[in-house]
Amino acid sequence: MKSILMILGFGSVVALGNMVEAWYLTILVGAICAILVPTGGRAAGVSLLIGILGWGVPLLWVAPLAHVVKLAGILGGILGLGGIVATVVGMLLPSLTGALLAVCGSWITVAVRGAFVTGAGRENVGLGHSN
Repeated sequence: MKSILMILGFGSVVALGNMVEAWYLTILVGAICAILVPTGGRAAGVSLLIGILGWGVPLLWVAPLAHVVKLAGILGGILGLGGIVATVVGMLLPSLTGALLAVCGSWITVAVRGAFVTGAGRENVGLGHSN
């Protein structure tokens, strides 16, 4: 339940940040997520969903009002795709961007945290065994 609330809350923060052109909030939210979630793998998964939600939902929200579908088709066409595949890929690329930004913020935080944790505490930050 905590993870679902975190995904919805932070996803909303990312979405609102994107609306005011603060795309870098996605990285910060990923970092905060890695601090709040105890293991690195789970933090990456939660961050992935936050990025997809925070970048994908606003895009779908404005799609009927703006020329988002047409622009997505153009973007897919630049990639050498055609038809509906170009449009679908063009719509998914921003969500992929958000997911990668959030996971990168999470990954950097887990790596930095792991650099300062030694011994038996390494399992708690999701870095595996320390031999």
